[in-house]
Amino acid sequence: MKRNFRFSDRTSFRGKDSEMLAECLGEATEQIRQHVRSAYGLQIVADSKPMRVMHDGRKVGIGSFAVAESVVHFAILSKVQKDALSCMLSALSDSERAKGHVRFDSLMKDGPVTSEESEFAPAYQKALFEDIVKTLRRLSEVYTSKRIIKTRGGIRGRPLLRQSINNIVLGRKLEFQCEILNDQVMVPYVVALLATAKQLYSDLLEVAEFVPGMTSAIGAMYRSASSSYPGVDVSSFNRSLLYRVCRPPFPYNLRGIMLRCLRYWQSQGRFSFAEHGHQGMDYWGMIADMDLLFEDYIGKVLESTCNEFCDVRSSRIGYYTMGDAAADDDHSIKPDHIVVNRGSGVGIVVDAKYRTDIATSSQVAQIISYLSYSRFEEFDECEKKVGVLAYPGEEFDVVPIEGFDREIYAMRVPVREDLQSDEVWAFVESLA
Repeated sequence: MKRNFRFSDRTSFRGKDSEMLAECLGEATEQIRQHVRSAYGLQIVADSKPMRVMHDGRKVGIGSFAVAESVVHFAILSKVQKDALSCMLSALSDSERAKGHVRFDSLMKDGPVTSEESEFAPAYQKALFEDIVKTLRRLSEVYTSKRIIKTRGGIRGRPLLRQSINNIVLGRKLEFQCEILNDQVMVPYVVALLATAKQLYSDLLEVAEFVPGMTSAIGAMYRSASSSYPGVDVSSFNRSLLYRVCRPPFPYNLRGIMLRCLRYWQSQGRFSFAEHGHQGMDYWGMIADMDLLFEDYIGKVLESTCNEFCDVRSSRIGYYTMGDAAADDDHSIKPDHIVVNRGSGVGIVVDAKYRTDIATSSQVAQIISYLSYSRFEEFDECEKKVGVLAYPGEEFDVVPIEGFDREIYAMRVPVREDLQSDEVWAFVESLA
């Protein structure tokens, strides 16, 4: 049994699905429950009846975990802009750092495992899908070759009506000429391969939302493969047919791919790692840290927009408080980005927040602490210092945060693949 949940904003976490997911997590083992909550930023609200799940909006992804005899699948999508993740990954495609913000995750029976080299479920599905498409392309030439037969007991394949009627009218034998596949044995194999490719394509669509260009790529591959077999009825696929074609002898060297298809259908919802001897997983998922991706995205926007007149530097070089170069993270000041306009003497501290709650007290206090810090080298020498809290938004917008002795703004920035933003340019220039 499978249960599926899909969330895209804070409101959806207040509905029935939120209550049902909380119930599923409650029934899961303590190890799975704690791991899933931590990995996706989920919180089970126990003081409400019934219980429900809340989400902090900072991470999105998909995942599956085991509960008793069932498998729970869930998807948590972007709250602000549906294609935000895809656009950010495209814009940051040349950034190795950004790639690290999207990771596969899993939980084995003997503890959590995270490894890029392991055979994770989405990677396994994509590889099988691509191999099936290659096999179908290889077989298409053989499959589409046809031969003509003559029958008296009925029509087989595609009847050649003109030839058959001419024979009957001219007083020749009462028989029909029909065109059939040259190799009828291949039909059930093609049905099984196409049915498996169709199901894999459906499975991969949810993963594709997180990978730039993947939706169009797998869609083109599936259409290309299926168009080569226009007369095949995939609805005829069933387990009986699958087991029949997964027994020897295997024509056209199909043994390997057919057995992989069989394993896929037998273990849907239960995946394995090759390096662990195909040991089953209790949980697997793919997680994107939207906070870190948005931070890098804003840095790229500033770099591409302001590079003609500003020196753009990332604070990731490291700035320390307490006068101690060995200070830990709890005693360090690390703004996301610092922009220095040497010509006008304006310095801008930018703190990126992938949030829908704008300018909360903690966020404002954080940007004020950055503006007050006196060891940011060139920034400390600027005649004018400005703080900017950057948020994702459908449209560009800047509003001042008033009531403080510091110049602070809240800026909403649409997420775009091309990174260019005339509005950001105009805003930064207006501060000079």
